[in-house]
Amino acid sequence: MKKYILISTVIFMSLISSCSDFLKETDKDQLRPSTTEHFTALILGEMKAFELFMGVDYLTDNVQGVANSLQESRETKWGIFTWQREMELDRNGEDAQSTSDVAWQYLYKKIAVMNYVIDFADESVGSDIEKKSVKASAIFIRAYCYFNLTNLYGIPYNEATAKVDLGVPLRINTGIEQTYNRASVSESYDLIISDLLTAKNLYAESGVERSKWHPSEMACDLLLSRAYLYTENWDKTIDYATNVIDKGELSVMVSNTPFITSENKDVIYSISTRQPMTAESSDGLWVANDLYYLYNDNDLRRAAFFQSKLAGSTYNHFPRKYSRVSMASDASSVYSSLGIYNLRVSEAYLNRAEAYAHKKEDTKATADITTLLTKRYTSVDDIVIDNQGDVLSMVLLERRKELCFEECHRWFDLRRMKNRPEIVHVYGLTDESGNIMGEEVYTLFSNDQNYTLGIPLKERENNPLIRNNERLEKLPL
Repeated sequence: MKKYILISTVIFMSLISSCSDFLKETDKDQLRPSTTEHFTALILGEMKAFELFMGVDYLTDNVQGVANSLQESRETKWGIFTWQREMELDRNGEDAQSTSDVAWQYLYKKIAVMNYVIDFADESVGSDIEKKSVKASAIFIRAYCYFNLTNLYGIPYNEATAKVDLGVPLRINTGIEQTYNRASVSESYDLIISDLLTAKNLYAESGVERSKWHPSEMACDLLLSRAYLYTENWDKTIDYATNVIDKGELSVMVSNTPFITSENKDVIYSISTRQPMTAESSDGLWVANDLYYLYNDNDLRRAAFFQSKLAGSTYNHFPRKYSRVSMASDASSVYSSLGIYNLRVSEAYLNRAEAYAHKKEDTKATADITTLLTKRYTSVDDIVIDNQGDVLSMVLLERRKELCFEECHRWFDLRRMKNRPEIVHVYGLTDESGNIMGEEVYTLFSNDQNYTLGIPLKERENNPLIRNNERLEKLPL
């Protein structure tokens, strides 16, 4: 990968939005954060304006099309909803003007800023413990960015081929216009895990405690458990998930009130005040009925996670997890008073339960799921777990229910399943009045190459030598 944006420009733009007080006091020709407070403000500003892959849920089985919605309102999502080879293009081969694939550019920009912090934090004015805390946060965020890049644009992890399968370019310094080749999937995860272990140790040494807008040692433990889960190291998944469980607490979900709050001990780290998708979808793509009806009447998550809207004689459902206090016109629709993306203790129970299930320790896996569900049902007596079936399938089902529409969880989980489900999306064709004229049916097969995204067009234009992922053209059945 060849980057054409100078680091100084990246840092300058970040500081404009993140550190305005510093800019007032600093000669613009000598622009550089000079204290640990400046670096802390820079990091906070970067993560409050954070985006992952904004259209990722449209790739999954958590979303379905609404046939009688206006087709023009859905056209910009057609490429991603139908898993096209070039998702950024419309039916005419032109830019779809969609914000669905900004992740590559956006995450590498964050990595560039974090590399700057890592390189220069030691030179800042502040105590040694503050410097360690600043570096720990930057290293954690770099790992978080690479984790998402690897699972969007890298080949799904396979232990037998991870050392040769293509991951993503690894940028770990502040060099300018350097050419980067794609590292292997194994090398990508090695850096992610190494960074998280380093950040964890620095947090432990610093002892600095900050608000939930900042990462922490517990956030490192949770992301380590996730990385080890994805690389099928079950024992280490259990170890790091247990660290989180021992320190954190689960909270009961309540409808018609924010769940993500600074007081909620389930929340470890909250990211981004940007809204990745409108809460009440206007593009004719809604929550899949088969997901919505996985929650029975006694499951508190149905009301906490979704809202419904009457369309003719039926109800369509849309997620509440993107609703924030500052964005909502209706207080009853609010899910978060913090950020949109959140690392939660709940995931640690799911990570550990899945690792136990892979190890055939079914009793422990079921116990973790039961513990989580005691906070999700109206009463313990209402919890129903089928212990006679496949425990791993049960855990994955609860993972889908608990983590739907958060980060990129469902898409990443689908990618790493040994027996991926076949996903069918129906794209309705309508006239200008919304009358149904027909439908197109598209399928993402279990072994489909399109489970890995293509390198974005803009990056391929800037760096024609970068090797793209093989993807298939998708035609309707």
